[in-house]
Amino acid sequence: MTNNGDRLERIEALVHANAEAIAAMRDAQEHDRFDLSEARQIADSNARAIAAGAEETRQLRQSLQASIQETQHIADSNARAIAAGAEETRQLRQSLQASIQETQHIADSNARAIAAGAEETRQLRQNLRELSEESRQRLNENIADTVSMISDLGQQQAETDQRFNTLLAEARADRLRQRAAEERNRIEHEEFRVFMQDTLREIRQIWQRLAG
Repeated sequence: MTNNGDRLERIEALVHANAEAIAAMRDAQEHDRFDLSEARQIADSNARAIAAGAEETRQLRQSLQASIQETQHIADSNARAIAAGAEETRQLRQSLQASIQETQHIADSNARAIAAGAEETRQLRQNLRELSEESRQRLNENIADTVSMISDLGQQQAETDQRFNTLLAEARADRLRQRAAEERNRIEHEEFRVFMQDTLREIRQIWQRLAG
């Protein structure tokens, strides 16, 4: 593209030079200073310039044609690349659509699983509440039974204590009676011992009198 620009500049320079030469010829004719040999030289120079310009134009046309062909080749290559990119984009869109559908399927499956889990959790909570209520009722019944048993045990303990106290009082009374009986027996034994001693002493005295 830079060579084409240089050629265009050279052609413009030649055209400008021809215009200046023609203007000079007109000035020479107007002032009667026109020289035929100089005019021939100018004409030859113009002819060479025109021929050179034509050659430059032909070369420029060929260069432009080559540039157009190269541009067309690039455009075709770009078109093929764009078509390939479009196909790749289409395949990518299909892949994304499949991924979106799969993700939606997974999301739906997760939603169903979450809903089932929520229902199971709700049922479990309901069962736990029922079990807790039943356990609380059983606990209250057990507490009531325990309180009743403790009350019965307390009453039985009171009766047992009363019986024990009665038995203890009877045992103490029996001990007192036994001690009284033992005391009476001791007194009677002591009286019997004294009586026997007195009796033996009297018998001994009688034997002594009889012996004397």
